[in-house]
Amino acid sequence: MDDSINFIVGQCSHLSPENLKRIEHAAFITKKAHEGQTRGDGSPYYLHPFAVAEILCSWGADADTIIAGLLHDAVEDTPVTVKIIEREFGKPVAALVEGVTKFTRMDFEGKTSLDDAVETLRRLFNVMRKDIRVIIIKLADRLHNLRTIEGLPEGRRITFAKESLDIYYKIAYHLCMNKICREMTNICVPYVYPEKANIRLRHRKEQKEAAEYAAKEIERELRAGKEGGALVELRFVESSHDLPRINAEDEAADRAYYCIIVAKDTDRCYDIFKKLHALYHPVRRKFHDYIASPAGSGYRSLHTTVIGPHGKPIQLRIRTPEMDAWNRFGVILSAFGRMEAPPDTLAWLHRSAELDRTTRESSDAFWNGLQSDIFQKSIQVMVNGEAVSVPNESTALDAAYLRMGHDAHRIRSITVNGRESDFFALLGEDDVLEVKLGTVPKVRHEWLQFVTTKFARNQIVEALKDFDRSENFALGQSLLQKELDHFQKILVGEVPRHTREEIVRHFNRKNFEEVILMVGEGVISAREVVFATDKNRSVKNLEKQFPFRLRLLVSRKHREEIITQISTLARLHDVWIGSLHVKDEGMDMIVIQLRGTAKNVMRYADFLSALERHSWILKLETEMSPRQKFTLLSSLFSAFFLLGVVGVCTGVFQDWFSLLSPLRLFVVQLFLIAPSIAANFYFLVTLRDYVLMLRSDKWLMIPIILLNVLTCGIFVVQSIFLGAYNNVLPVIAAFVFLTIYIVFRFIVTEELFAEAAKETPKPLSILEWKKLKRVKIIGYSLRLCAVTIWGIQPLYLRYTPANDVDPFVRVFLTGIGVLFVTLICIAVQRVATGRRSPIHLPKNILLFNIVVGYIVFTYLLNASLQFTTSTNFILFNNFSPVLALLAAAMLWRSSIPYLKEREKIFWIFLIFLMGSTGTALIIYNSVKGGGSGSLYGDMLGLAAMCTDTILVISQIRYMKLYKNVSSLSINLVVFVSHILAMLPLMFWYYILGRPEVHGLTLIPVAYGIGAGFLAGIGSIFNYETFRRVDGYIAFLMFNISILITFISEVFFLEKQAFSWMLVLGGLIIIFSTVLAEWINSNCQKRGL
Repeated sequence: MDDSINFIVGQCSHLSPENLKRIEHAAFITKKAHEGQTRGDGSPYYLHPFAVAEILCSWGADADTIIAGLLHDAVEDTPVTVKIIEREFGKPVAALVEGVTKFTRMDFEGKTSLDDAVETLRRLFNVMRKDIRVIIIKLADRLHNLRTIEGLPEGRRITFAKESLDIYYKIAYHLCMNKICREMTNICVPYVYPEKANIRLRHRKEQKEAAEYAAKEIERELRAGKEGGALVELRFVESSHDLPRINAEDEAADRAYYCIIVAKDTDRCYDIFKKLHALYHPVRRKFHDYIASPAGSGYRSLHTTVIGPHGKPIQLRIRTPEMDAWNRFGVILSAFGRMEAPPDTLAWLHRSAELDRTTRESSDAFWNGLQSDIFQKSIQVMVNGEAVSVPNESTALDAAYLRMGHDAHRIRSITVNGRESDFFALLGEDDVLEVKLGTVPKVRHEWLQFVTTKFARNQIVEALKDFDRSENFALGQSLLQKELDHFQKILVGEVPRHTREEIVRHFNRKNFEEVILMVGEGVISAREVVFATDKNRSVKNLEKQFPFRLRLLVSRKHREEIITQISTLARLHDVWIGSLHVKDEGMDMIVIQLRGTAKNVMRYADFLSALERHSWILKLETEMSPRQKFTLLSSLFSAFFLLGVVGVCTGVFQDWFSLLSPLRLFVVQLFLIAPSIAANFYFLVTLRDYVLMLRSDKWLMIPIILLNVLTCGIFVVQSIFLGAYNNVLPVIAAFVFLTIYIVFRFIVTEELFAEAAKETPKPLSILEWKKLKRVKIIGYSLRLCAVTIWGIQPLYLRYTPANDVDPFVRVFLTGIGVLFVTLICIAVQRVATGRRSPIHLPKNILLFNIVVGYIVFTYLLNASLQFTTSTNFILFNNFSPVLALLAAAMLWRSSIPYLKEREKIFWIFLIFLMGSTGTALIIYNSVKGGGSGSLYGDMLGLAAMCTDTILVISQIRYMKLYKNVSSLSINLVVFVSHILAMLPLMFWYYILGRPEVHGLTLIPVAYGIGAGFLAGIGSIFNYETFRRVDGYIAFLMFNISILITFISEVFFLEKQAFSWMLVLGGLIIIFSTVLAEWINSNCQKRGL
């Protein structure tokens, strides 16, 4: 018989002669099958399965396991089949070989994606649950491969060692096979974490002599006392290399060596423990009683650290011989009948079955569950008086769910070590929790962010499925957008169709909305969706580095600790921190700005997850990169540079421009301004996509509007100075439409961050709807009267003697007229009711806007009509309803029925823009027909439009908030303030002898006051309308005034040319108003 076969047989002396013959036969088949094959180092391949069998023999394995170890590679690499093995050695051996063969085929090397690797693990756990001996054979196989790791290429050594630590070490740890764990870390850590390994080697060298002396002194003291008879053995042990820990405890000098003290029985363990604490000073918070509270793997021992006789800390571990044997070999002893396993030793393995069941749709979910629930080292805590083993880095809420299951939905508060704690507080060893329950479930979406274990997450997910579908959908959108922002990707609403289809196929859903719903329900994470179709997920491409910039908001009291924690987390997740800046934020807060590079995008994702789970980090945001900042500023400056180019072209070709017809001039204008519009648009899109703090801020509208106003202003000014053409209305319209479009897109984006409504809408009854309909009819009738007045007023001011009065004086006279008509209405009301109503108005910014807005708007209205046509003024004001709706959608969307649903937002804005399409047609007619407006007058009209928008929004909000306020009281207060504000100016004009005052005659004064009568009546109608119906749709009705003005100027005054296109525009205006109210009524009927 071959010497190598004899050697293997000789190692199995614990087996019967019959089994030894079986092993000899298996060794012969193995050697014959692998004949001619060699390993990477050139040695015969059969030596590897022989070495695996030797390791199994040393562990006391049974014959079937050793035979399977010999043949574990035969099925994969030789003609030997499972059927041959079953015929020669029986079905149990064949099953073991088949299981190990699956492991071999499923090793990570050569996998094209992370999903393949994770599914490998899923199948691995399925096989382990059927027969634990399979993983024992695989661990022996992996251990020998590590012992011969030098035979691998240099690059492969690191990845092989990393894979061993990430998977096989953690499985061995949970099986309490600490002897195997020790050998694995000693081999792998120097390859994977060389700097950390060097630190441990340095500590060993520095501490060895002193620690060895301390161990001998401790043994001498124990044997000299009465505890000497209880002492079985004291071993001085050199610590193995540790995996990195978050608190950097693995790098402490006192962890280089430790002493294992073996006592006769459990009582003697505690006697020795007391004696040691009497002899030497114990180190606080360095004691753990794993005998009373065993670890999940069955590990039992007393751990303490004392200041030894050498004056330095030394770790001591006290245990019985039985405990010592289990702690070294673990499940190997129970698998082969040498020792009974402690209770619940394989509970974590059984939990993996539930994890497998709940994550069938997602490989990432299974992997995350393994990391959080299975592979994590566990700690012992007490929950309501019962010991619970929870994974390291578990939160208080995790422990509650692991102890109570679905009853934890009713948690009211959690106390940790006597102090009320946050649900997301991280737990430490031996923490004591008291969980108080309420009578009804309190579970919320935010709880998903408070747990780290998959078990707790699944419990919360099941509860969340009972929530309103729309609420879960809104949450899913918000979480997915937040994740996309972290990786500098696009907006949720702009994910391309083909990408959506890939995501839908990946998660086996009908549409993308269902995937978002799954995120909101917590079934899958937003990160899984982000990486579902990412091309960089392939293992081959994961070597590409990922730069990042982060902004963290942290409490000042944790300043030093959090910096240390960030550094440790970065080291754990292969992240290099290039710079770390700390700034004072005020209110006991600091801002930490991080810039660095991750090994790959997946390691960056893991680093982000670790930061997000940290209770000290209050807020985490992704910042713009230098490239994005450069792009943003370049697009901004490009807009103005291109405007300068347009100005030069305008000056050079001034004479040529004057020869063009209005329509051709319009086309040339648009052609010249198009590059600037494009740069402007790109700037706004970049701002919306990347400046996250501004995107989620409702005031983003301000820089957008200011940019466009400034751009228009520069263009207008250069047009005035060059005198190339008088009408820049088409260009201004293009910028206004651009602004409207961008702000609309912002609102759709901002909607992702809005809180979902908690209440379920209740449809109106028939009686409630009839009552509301009567109110609507009255309200829209009043509004129709108001818009008729607003349509007549510009004609009145333009074509009567009122136009001869100076604008300032006319504003003053208008105020007097409004005051007169208001006082008359108050007097009539008192006569009719027989009672006096007190004039008391709530004072706030809205009332201030109404008062000041009326003064400014009235002046701009009167001033503009001296230089432009009334039609031009009306068409400017036609933009006001759209701008008002934009502002309302950002600030008060939750109170507007037709803006509560995302799909309605698009249609209502489309309808409002339809109303403005009528204006666009009038613009075209104005250019084609050569209206008599001027540039200066048009600019005043544009300013009046902006003022009117703010004024009407304030009126709508004021009447919504204070429905019992009298419209006459508002009119009286507003226009008394109006007159008082203008009175000093009028007096100054009179003192100076200005002709604007001294040249007045009775007829212009009377007509000026008459304009006030019209404005006063219109204002009263407005307030009464806003009290009864939706103010923004009522504001849209203002477009009808353009029909009145147009009909009057075309047919009665003959100041404008007739055009069927303008008739079409008028019909569109009416249709859009009716359609908007139809949508609003439909939403109100449904109770929105």
